[in-house]
Amino acid sequence: DIARIIAEEMGLGIVSIICALLYDLSEGLTLSEIEKIFGAQVAQTVHRLVELEAIPQFREIRSTKSSEVLIVALTQDPKVALMKMAENLQKMRTLAHLPYGQQASIAAQTKYIYVPMAHRLGLSAIKAELEDLYLKFTNAVVYHTLTEQLKGTRDARERFIKRFTKPIQEALRRQDFPSTIKTRIKSLTSIRHKIQALGLPFEQVYDVFAIRIVLDVPESREKLSC
Repeated sequence: DIARIIAEEMGLGIVSIICALLYDLSEGLTLSEIEKIFGAQVAQTVHRLVELEAIPQFREIRSTKSSEVLIVALTQDPKVALMKMAENLQKMRTLAHLPYGQQASIAAQTKYIYVPMAHRLGLSAIKAELEDLYLKFTNAVVYHTLTEQLKGTRDARERFIKRFTKPIQEALRRQDFPSTIKTRIKSLTSIRHKIQALGLPFEQVYDVFAIRIVLDVPESREKLSC
């Protein structure tokens, strides 16, 4: 599952995929054996992943300061940072199957290490999912209530988006702008923060989704076209 996240959701290359597949087997292989079969780059990355797992702070987050040290250490090696993030994402997606002690430890890592790191690396979709999975673990009632409320407004939302984007698509075609219009629902955590900050019920929070227009034009025309 970690290798699939790396390949399909992060778009990393073959070296990272091999490292992810080897990571769980690393205890049965020596560094020299990995290097001999897969090369020095793979061996070094696997070794770095194993080293990071041995750092005590990864097992128990004691303070914001210690988590900041870990974030800096990870972001110095982006490939390793992304692989550890993929591992954390996979763990959070399957958190319900783990003992409570492990759940609490992984959730703490998510909040204090991987959510800030995803923000730092500009991985907004992964950051949002990790925040929502953390909310599901720490406040299941709020998580499921917001999920059901979003489902209840889905049809009206989809009708509005279709009505809103149709004239924009037609205008872009007339101006000969190759484009893609994407829609995304804002994270449950973001919606919850809005409800809390404004003191509003869910029904009165209107910006629960975002529409993004991506123009496919040469770099020299990007600014003017936008």
